[in-house]
Amino acid sequence: MAGAAALQVLRQGVWASLTGGCFLDPQLGAFANCVRLYVWLFLLGLPLGLYSALPPTPAVAALYCGVVAAFFGAVKAVTFRLHARLDRGGPTGDPEGGAAALLPPRSPEEGNGPPG
Repeated sequence: MAGAAALQVLRQGVWASLTGGCFLDPQLGAFANCVRLYVWLFLLGLPLGLYSALPPTPAVAALYCGVVAAFFGAVKAVTFRLHARLDRGGPTGDPEGGAAALLPPRSPEEGNGPPG
């Protein structure tokens, strides 16, 4: 068990530190790992691309700061909307909260229960 824990620390701690946070989490799905990888590539490649394509001036630095601020603002807005949409239930659990909040509302013709 200690060997597995040491391997996990090496894989997620040391490797993530050496690469600036890029690691694949086996507990997450493929979609989450892909999003994490593309965000990491964007945040790594943007300053390198700007420095390679444009001269280092204060205007380029301001452009970089604006793009990164807009990116984090968009992530924050999406996170806020998802929390507002999915965290409606109380501590006991609300049957209409959670993932059911993402479904379209039922029409009156469908009724509340199964047919019969």
